Amino acid sequence: MDLVTLSGGLGNQMFQFAFYWALKKRGKKVFLYKNKLAAKEHNGYELQTLFGVEEKCVDGLWMTRLLGCPLLGKILKHILFPHKIRERVLYNYSIYLPLFERNGLHWVGYWQSEKYFQDVADDIRRIFCFDHLSLNTATSAALKCMSVSIQ
Repeated sequence: MDLVTLSGGLGNQMFQFAFYWALKKRGKKVFLYKNKLAAKEHNGYELQTLFGVEEKCVDGLWMTRLLGCPLLGKILKHILFPHKIRERVLYNYSIYLPLFERNGLHWVGYWQSEKYFQDVADDIRRIFCFDHLSLNTATSAALKCMSVSIQ
């Protein structure tokens, strides 16, 4: 059993979820840890609001609740997921390949490379599709403009 921790804003959460989904599709038992996200960190957990991810991601409510307990959660994380794997600033996909076969890993990082989830890219595109009916009017208007900005 593995654990993928979500952190950061919407873009980071999307990469982390894509990484989680790839691990899950490869047959790993993996949990998505959202408790680190607080409303004060960017906008909190945004994947449910924008993409309805919860229906696609059954990650064990019991695990989420246990890991969310301040002291017990820390102890359980160290027992159940003894190997914390931190993604480095320089992305080198190949160094993580042997780790995909191990269990008890706690994946911490942003996983911002399509190499981590290219085998499930079609799934990810379907999952990250906006429900146009739930968008506010300003966002709907922006989507109709088809504008692109690069800095």
